[in-house]
Amino acid sequence: MTTVQQGGFANALGVADEQGGAVTNYTRGEPQEKKCRDPIFAVLLVIAVVAVVVVAAVAGSDATEEAMNGTESTGTTDTNYRGFIYVMLISGLCSFGFSAVLLPVMFRLGNILIKATLIVGIVAYFVIAGFMLVAGQVIPGIICLVLAMFYCCYAFCVWSSIPFATANLVTGMTSVRSNCGVTIVAYWLSATAIVWTLIWLVALAGVYDEDQTNYPILFVFLLAYYFVHQVLKNVIHVTVAGVVGTWWLAPEEAKGCCSSAVKDSFFRSVTSSFGSICFGSFLLAVVQALKTLANIARNNGEDYQILLCLVECILGCIEDIIEYFNKWAFVYVGLYGYGYIEAGKNVITLFKNRGFESIVADQLVDNVLFMAAMIVGLLSGVVALLLETSNGDWFNNAPLEDEQLPAVVFIIGFITGTALSSIIMNIISSSVNATIVLFMEAPAEFESNYPALSAQMREAWSGIN
Repeated sequence: MTTVQQGGFANALGVADEQGGAVTNYTRGEPQEKKCRDPIFAVLLVIAVVAVVVVAAVAGSDATEEAMNGTESTGTTDTNYRGFIYVMLISGLCSFGFSAVLLPVMFRLGNILIKATLIVGIVAYFVIAGFMLVAGQVIPGIICLVLAMFYCCYAFCVWSSIPFATANLVTGMTSVRSNCGVTIVAYWLSATAIVWTLIWLVALAGVYDEDQTNYPILFVFLLAYYFVHQVLKNVIHVTVAGVVGTWWLAPEEAKGCCSSAVKDSFFRSVTSSFGSICFGSFLLAVVQALKTLANIARNNGEDYQILLCLVECILGCIEDIIEYFNKWAFVYVGLYGYGYIEAGKNVITLFKNRGFESIVADQLVDNVLFMAAMIVGLLSGVVALLLETSNGDWFNNAPLEDEQLPAVVFIIGFITGTALSSIIMNIISSSVNATIVLFMEAPAEFESNYPALSAQMREAWSGIN
């Protein structure tokens, strides 16, 4: 860490402190020596993947074949899943188009969209409360009214932060548009996650007996599953942070679809920083596995239901805390190459220095990105319904009743569209996180390389300070 005088930093932002310009100190990240950090957790990941693949190959193939043979046909005609596959593929492709159309809208109307998201949330709570009260559900209705009032207070408190959140959104999207190759990396890793899920299911089918509740084995399998998925997700996050850092500090290396910034950041993510990614991912995976196990035990009617419910709630809170902490820690891993522990210390320093404003901007942007993913999902669901209506022969001998088919087809389209669009939205979210950190730590470089964007962010920042 390098100690820097905050006077120049404050002046670059156009902000004076409460002492009329008194100088205080803050710490700034600096590039670390290139070496493999936290390697033990990378070894744990390799062991988990190899173990699951071996189990799938040895014990899972026979179980999977038996399961498939047990649901072969109805009557004299084989069950047909062709239509569902077509719907998933076509609605997924359409979601790319919807996302491509929506992103420029978000770029130009970010301020309006952030405000609209807050208003829609308030209206939704009041509408739900009204329905509950009309239906005679008094207590749930009152709870929704209370939540609506709290949301109104939240909107009032954060309204002045909207311009800064908008400026962060615009800057983050600009960096991604300049290096759109990160989307290729993201989709490739997402495809890897799908393959991993299939292998994991085959392995689980080979060792897990549904008639017996073997919680230790199930915990190990859940831990391996969440561990790999978190690593794939966080590799994307760290890669995006590294790309934004290069775009911010060395623009000549971050121009074009597959710029050197994209390639170098991805390479660092899967080599020197991979152990740090695995470290944070492992901590979260342990909590997620325990939470899922508690949920399964509660659904199975095990004893101590109240205790299990309490444990599940506590684990859910811990999961949220670790996930939020990881999101910021991995920004420092991607920007400077810190190990996980050192990156965590930087997170604490970040919140001490700039605190609530950073959290508000991050949450406001995430709300918009979530809404955008839902919109793409709904549009993809509509496409799926249109495909089902116009291509009925695709669903001949489908394993569903005719009246169930439209709902299932819509859900398939909705989930596919939401999942794929969320990948792009998560890239933008990661870029916004990196933007917030870099704006706090390297405002002079931003001013030099992107004066228009810098002026917009400095003006927006001064409005909430």
